[in-house]
Amino acid sequence: MTTRSQGDHRRWTTAAVAGILVALVGALAFWIAVFVVFNTPVDFYVYYMAGHHLAAGESPYTVSDAEWHQTAADLRITHFTEPYRYPPHTAVVGRLLGPLGPRGALVAWEVGSALSFVGGAALVALALGGGWRRYALAWGATLLYGPVYMTLMDGQVNGFAFLFLALAFWGVRRRRDGAAGTGVAVAAALKLTPLVLVGLYLWRRAWRAALVAVAVLAALTLLCWPLAGTTTFVEYGTNAYRLTDPQRVNISPYNQSFTGVAGRLLLKQTTWSTTGRAAAVHWLALVFALALTVTTAVALWPRRASAPAQARAPGGGPDSPPPSGSVESFAFAAALSATLVVGTFTYYPQFSWLLIPLLLVADRLLGDRRWRLLGLLAALVLLVDLNESLWLLIRDRATFLPIDIWRMFDLPFVFAMVLWAACAGTVWRAAPAAPPATAPDVSGAAA
Repeated sequence: MTTRSQGDHRRWTTAAVAGILVALVGALAFWIAVFVVFNTPVDFYVYYMAGHHLAAGESPYTVSDAEWHQTAADLRITHFTEPYRYPPHTAVVGRLLGPLGPRGALVAWEVGSALSFVGGAALVALALGGGWRRYALAWGATLLYGPVYMTLMDGQVNGFAFLFLALAFWGVRRRRDGAAGTGVAVAAALKLTPLVLVGLYLWRRAWRAALVAVAVLAALTLLCWPLAGTTTFVEYGTNAYRLTDPQRVNISPYNQSFTGVAGRLLLKQTTWSTTGRAAAVHWLALVFALALTVTTAVALWPRRASAPAQARAPGGGPDSPPPSGSVESFAFAAALSATLVVGTFTYYPQFSWLLIPLLLVADRLLGDRRWRLLGLLAALVLLVDLNESLWLLIRDRATFLPIDIWRMFDLPFVFAMVLWAACAGTVWRAAPAAPPATAPDVSGAAA
């Protein structure tokens, strides 16, 4: 290729990536405007009202239904959900947004959430090695991925958590303890689920990354303490389990945990019962959670291997991260995927976090030129989008489809399991070498 043709190629590729980025930002801006005008972000307002209660010296975990409605009336909020289920740190963010007023705070939150998705996708692309192909893949996938838009529609905290999970992924891939630990800590402060990844670090013998995560989470708690108060943290500790609705089986397609999948197959309606078929759902979910946890632990156990096995690890090549960092990134993605399908409920917008394992697997398939598998992966993304779109169409029974077809709307769950299998299987087959006693696997080189 001549120098001139190389220059033309660079200009075209730069223009293509810029075009994808502009399309993504434009789509996010359009839908933010729609969601703000139609006042759809119900979850944001419970964060905001929780912050209002903190400012009044009250714990959001002890607020009654009547008090939530009174607070909403006082603040002129007409569309919200309750109760408040999140860590106190997220309520502190709601309190800090208080001076903007409900509508101003909503706009700031939505814009920040959208930028978090854009920046988080860029971080994942950078972790994978950068370059126009990876940025195009990352922003293109974000542009087409339904849970991103549903996060904005509901005003969920998932976008901010995604940004810090992407930072953690970058740290794992590049073997940077500070980023790996800090990303998980901040994500867990916003939404508790990522705390499981600290366990992953310990399991993979990434001692320093785990220590950083614990230290940063402790520091965030100390910083939030004056704004939240001792009572709030105590109340969260005593109510956290109850807030997961452990006895509830929510069969709405919005719930894509295994509990929701099994409930749609066996129950006629959402229930809090622990008898009859509901009890069977709870037992099936428990067995599934235990089986997935054990299988994940076995697959991700750091086994020693010979030097040739390390060389065959995914991510090889002169411009790729070291093999151990590549394998650790697959372990991170597998554990993240597993966290989304266990538990009583995981709602559709939270599956936006699957962008991390999706981009990791898609990048590997692109590098290996596995076009058929890449096509199947793209088809799954489309089906995940249709899962929620079709549900919204038939929810009010205004549809030409048989109403019970919604019981088959399990595509986000299936997608998570496919990505989990791909990532866990990669770690198992790679058999990466356990690090020397003096260096943890995630952080084999000093930050």
